[in-house]
Amino acid sequence: MSNYDEYIDLLTNDEYEREKTAEICRQSFLSYILAIFYIINGSKFKLKPFHKLIINKLQNIVEGKNKKRNLALCLPVGAGKSLIIEYFITWCFARSINTTFCYTSFSDRLINKLSKECKDIIEHPLWTMLFKAVLKKDDRQRVNFSFDGAKNRTGLTAGTTGGAITGLDAGNPNIEGYSGALIIDDPMDVGKWQYETARKEVITFYDDKLATRRRTVNTPTILVMQRIHIEDLVGWIENNEADLWDIVKIPALNEDNTSFWPERYPVEELKHIQTVNNFKFMSQYQQEPIVAGGCVIDTNWFGYYPVSQNFNYKQIVIASDTAIMVKEASDFSCFLVGGVTLQNKLHILEIVHGKWEYPDLKKQALKVYNNWQLDKRQTSASSMCIEDRASGQQLIQDFKKSGLPVKAIQVTKDKLSRVEEVLDYIASGQVLLPECPTYSNNKELLNECEAFTRDDSHLHDDIVDTLVHLINNTIAKRQVSILEVL
Repeated sequence: MSNYDEYIDLLTNDEYEREKTAEICRQSFLSYILAIFYIINGSKFKLKPFHKLIINKLQNIVEGKNKKRNLALCLPVGAGKSLIIEYFITWCFARSINTTFCYTSFSDRLINKLSKECKDIIEHPLWTMLFKAVLKKDDRQRVNFSFDGAKNRTGLTAGTTGGAITGLDAGNPNIEGYSGALIIDDPMDVGKWQYETARKEVITFYDDKLATRRRTVNTPTILVMQRIHIEDLVGWIENNEADLWDIVKIPALNEDNTSFWPERYPVEELKHIQTVNNFKFMSQYQQEPIVAGGCVIDTNWFGYYPVSQNFNYKQIVIASDTAIMVKEASDFSCFLVGGVTLQNKLHILEIVHGKWEYPDLKKQALKVYNNWQLDKRQTSASSMCIEDRASGQQLIQDFKKSGLPVKAIQVTKDKLSRVEEVLDYIASGQVLLPECPTYSNNKELLNECEAFTRDDSHLHDDIVDTLVHLINNTIAKRQVSILEVL
């Protein structure tokens, strides 16, 4: 007999063991989900750190420990959010059959699936034995269901966002304390993220109609979704109801460059998704949506030049931004090589981006410099502009000792101010990348520019910083000198 069979046999035949297990499960949502998942599926629930955080947040809602009434869980696509909600609802019914849930989603399919799977859990023989609760017979073929012996208007009621909500209730005024919740699971079809009307309809439905379905002042709203746009429902809540909501965001790729779920989403796969579609990655995977094209730097401003054509550059400059230290959460170091054309356009000739300890950083800097000296080219790199901070200070000293042309860049303004000073040059089409958006590592530059924010909430800005230095020491400097002559 397997361990699973022995466990089921013990619970089936030992009343004391059942009562002890039931009591532990009622007290702890974590214990409930681990035990009931094993009973239902015959395998262990694959618990990850983000699961523990979510489970703890949901338990705090039930026990009234959350400082804010409502809870928003922003999870990456494929995180198993609906499964957690199914077990949460049935856990609440295991604690009290008099709780009342209103469950909504944009999808009829998701509603039917959740209702069926909740019923499957509740109607499992061992669940019934553990918690001594039975569904009403006349509810078993419907999306909505309730329990024998429960007070009036309890159980689960469900409907689609934007649909009819007559008869949908959340919370039970007839019992003390926690009595159920309004649950919003994926309020909008991800495929409609670009439609402003669709986004506003969801917000209006929530604000005007769903909120009225809470039958007590303490009934919480639990929103579970992946972010899809800065103006989605969570975005509206952040701007209008932040004081009422505990907003939990689970990024797929953590700041230390690890995956939230390595077995399902390896780091390499997440980085590939980011490279292919940074807008989708930042919203659906990182839960930090950005403006398509960029809210500060519009990536559509960048032009492209053909790499097959030979250009006679008036000047070639190398700019760099070096990291303070090499650690997973720190910025990268970056070198950008730029050439100024006869028409005063700035061509980005090379992007070198990585993390190096100082000896390797110095080697990388020398390699980039040497690569852009006279060979078959008509113009050599005239200088390397290095920000005079962190590891850049040592690099400046070593370049000067070697007699190499180096310029120390002194920074006195914040990053946003520096970016805004050069926006006109990018917006007017004066900065061009090689060939096309997907050529070489153009995507690294475009993704970072697209993600750059006004509130400094972006993860990295080393490429953006280096681009600013390059513009200031090429086309911006050149145009200022022309104005002075005039």
